[in-house]
Amino acid sequence: MLPDTFKPLYKSSADIEYKHALSYCFKRGLTSHEIVRYNIGYCLDGNFRNRVVVPSYDDNGNLNFYCGRDFYESKMKYRLCESTKDIIGFELYTDFNQPLTLVEGVFDAFAVKYNAVPLFGKNLSNKLKIKLMSCRPPRVNVLLDNDALQSSLRICDFLLQNNIDTYLIRLEGKDPNEIGHKKTWQFIDSCDRLTESDLYSLKLKTILW
Repeated sequence: MLPDTFKPLYKSSADIEYKHALSYCFKRGLTSHEIVRYNIGYCLDGNFRNRVVVPSYDDNGNLNFYCGRDFYESKMKYRLCESTKDIIGFELYTDFNQPLTLVEGVFDAFAVKYNAVPLFGKNLSNKLKIKLMSCRPPRVNVLLDNDALQSSLRICDFLLQNNIDTYLIRLEGKDPNEIGHKKTWQFIDSCDRLTESDLYSLKLKTILW
C-alpha cells in the first residue's frame, strides 16, 4: 500500500509541502489531468517525506509499485518502495497492442506521454518480458538514458530475438524530461528501425570503446 502519510495532489491543502510538490510537478511539465490520472501525491512524514510520490497500478487497478522524487533537490533524488520490481510500470495505462516506449523513470514516461512504460531502472522485469512476448506490440521504442547503452542493447537484443520491431532512441546526452515532449518525439519519429546488423555493429563499438 502507499505510505500512511500519502496525500494526493488533486486535493488542495494549506501544507507548504503541498505547494512545493505541486510547483515541482508543474515545473517538470505535468498537467492537472496527469496529476489526477496517475494519483500523484506527496508525503509529510516518513521515508517519503518531501517527495512527490508517483504510484503505478497493474491492469486490474491494483497498486504494484511507487517511487518518490525529492522536490527539494537533495543528494538522494529518488527513493523506491520496498517491493519487488517484477512488475509492469503504469500497466493500467498501457495498451500493448499499440506502439510503446520503454523509459527508465516516471518523469521520462510523463515527458513521452503516450503509452510509455517506466522500468524503474535499466532492465526488463520478467513480467514485462512475458507481456511483450505474448502481446507483441507493433513497435517498441527503447529510450533509456545515454549512460545506459549496454542496458539498452540488451533490451534491444531481447526484442529482436522475439521478432518485435525495435527502435533504439538516443537523445544526444539528454533525457526526455530535459528536452521535453515535443523534441523527444522528434527523435522518436526520425529514428529508423533497428536491424540485427545494426545491433551487432553497436555491440562491437561498445567493446572497442
